[in-house]
Amino acid sequence: WNNYFRACPPIGIYEKFKALTAKKMQKIIVKKSSHIIAVADHIKNELIAYYNVKPEKITVIHNGVDTKKFRPKGRKPKNTAIWVGDNPKLKGLNKAIDYAGSHRLKLLVIGISGESGENIEYMGKISPEDMPYIYNKARILLFFSKSEGHPLVPLEAMACGLDVIASKESNIEIIPIGSDEIYRINGKKARKIIQKYDWKYQTIKYLDVYEKVFDKK
Repeated sequence: WNNYFRACPPIGIYEKFKALTAKKMQKIIVKKSSHIIAVADHIKNELIAYYNVKPEKITVIHNGVDTKKFRPKGRKPKNTAIWVGDNPKLKGLNKAIDYAGSHRLKLLVIGISGESGENIEYMGKISPEDMPYIYNKARILLFFSKSEGHPLVPLEAMACGLDVIASKESNIEIIPIGSDEIYRINGKKARKIIQKYDWKYQTIKYLDVYEKVFDKK
């Protein structure tokens, strides 16, 4: 929550009260936990820094994806990008629109409604069951989020074989990145990486932690 509200500061008394409540509740939950699973290394580091949690009390297990459900299918349209989210400010929609425009890409906007134009199509909310099909309507995912734990959208896009263009703040830890603010990974390489993070593997890691925690009790 500290990261979220730093990226999207609450406006007004009511929103500030909700933010304060959320951060306080998170602190209580963290302090009372027997063990914590963090979805990224940077989350682990922040828990240690913010709440003085002992490192041995935290296990990092990155989010995964069902690579059988999300997989490449058919020939992807050339020069078509996709943006997915329901919070345009946090997820960097304006930056995605600017990027698509400057690189002559058609942009599919998923998750919100808007006025479509020649090179941008707002598709509104899509059911989770239809998302594998929707990802395969594009060749590139544009992901310029201002704050993330370890986001699922780029993992699903990687599983579908899309190129991923993202900002460093997007915190897709399983992708090796350099020093550039904006980086790109090829779709074939992305698919190869994400197969190591299929939920069937990540689930085993969760079960291992649960068994160790409950055995101690």
